This record gives sequence, C-alpha cells and structure tokens, in this order.
Amino acid sequence: MPRFFSDLIFNDIIEITGNDARHIYKVLRMSVGESLVVCDLKNYDYDCEIKSISSDKVILKIKKKFLSTTEPKIKINLFQGVPKSDKFEFITQKAVELGVSQITPVIMNRCISVIDEKNKKKKLERYNRIAFEAAKQSNRSKLPVVNNFVSFVEAINKIKNSESDLNLLFYEKSDIKLEPVISNIKPKTINIMIGPEGGFEDFEIEIAKLAKINIVSMGKRILRCETAPIFALSVLMFKFDD
Repeated sequence: MPRFFSDLIFNDIIEITGNDARHIYKVLRMSVGESLVVCDLKNYDYDCEIKSISSDKVILKIKKKFLSTTEPKIKINLFQGVPKSDKFEFITQKAVELGVSQITPVIMNRCISVIDEKNKKKKLERYNRIAFEAAKQSNRSKLPVVNNFVSFVEAINKIKNSESDLNLLFYEKSDIKLEPVISNIKPKTINIMIGPEGGFEDFEIEIAKLAKINIVSMGKRILRCETAPIFALSVLMFKFDD
C-alpha cells in the first residue's frame, strides 16, 4: 500500500499537499475510495481512504491509527567525515534505510572536499531531501535529520556532552575489537564517528581519547568511507535492535 508523510492532521482528516499530492494524483493515478498509509513523523501510522483528490491536495479520512513497528529500538547518531563528490548522498540514503536517527557531516583535517559557506545550505537541503525519500522508501515512521556541518572539535564536544550510552569512533589503526566493547551493555542511544577518505589524523584520535570515546576497529580490511557507516550501522542494529 502506498505510504506518505504528513503532519496536517485534523481530528479524523489528513491533508497531503505539494509533490506528494501530485505523485498520488498524476503518477499513482489513485482515486476517491482508494486506500493509503500516512505517517505523522511521530511514530504513528494511519490507514486512510481518499475522500477528494487533485494535483494540489489530497483529502483523506482516517480509518485506523496505530503505533508503527518499523522504527529501531536503538537510537544511533552518525557523525560522518565529509567525503568528496556525491558520496555523502549515498551515505545519507543508506544510513536512513538502516535506521539511523541523525546524521551530522563533520569537517575533519583530511577531508578532501572543500565546502564554502555559500554551498552548505544547498547541500544540507539536498541531503535532507534524500533522507526524506529514503525514509519513505524504507517505511520509516520518523524522519531522520541531517544536521548542519560542524568541525571535528565541535563534533567531539557534541558527543561528549550528549546523553548517549555508548560512543564509538571507528579507526583502521585501532587494535580494539568492537565485540568486547558492546557485549555486555544494552544502550538506548549510540554515537558513532566515521572518518573521510583520508581517515583520521593522529591528533584527532588523541582528542577523541581525551573525550573518553571508544576507538574501535572494523576488522583486518580497510573499508571505504561510504562502506564503513553501512558496516557499523548493520552490526549495531543486528546487535541491539532485536
């Protein structure tokens, strides 16, 4: 059944406008009486029936409201070193599909991509559009946010001052295995940090250690910066999301 997001909920009526309304009307060619699912972005889904439809607005009658079962039990925040090209778009899409809660692009010393202030707003808008589409595609019931760009030190401070139960930095030179670090805990929130193409500088690792962040390995092979977050999220979701 088609699934859309909307926060325009009035008693037993939901409105869908903009691009989603056009998609329902022109692409899906749905009509009055047909059913679809709407998510309110607050972890509730609604079975709805179309009462009126145009390319500008779709009016829906709520038939049933129920708690979504698609959201992970664990909240994982990804702090990702900014890669070059369109790799961050790929990372955003796959991280949202895998259940990430938030993504923060981090400007680190070895980042190849140079992003000026003028382009940051455009890039963030695009990243959040990608997150929105990925959330729809993967039946998410909450919309993950791509936060503003931050420096490495700002990211470390955010992690250190958060209420997370577990903070991890994945580093190719670490000899600390992940499994012992996560084996005997049941965290509700995890922060993870992944480096850019060039990896981390030694001084960045030292700063992370001072902040008491766990520096852990991903194994014997060195992963690309766009593969590493997929690996990390997959392992952590498998371990903690039942």
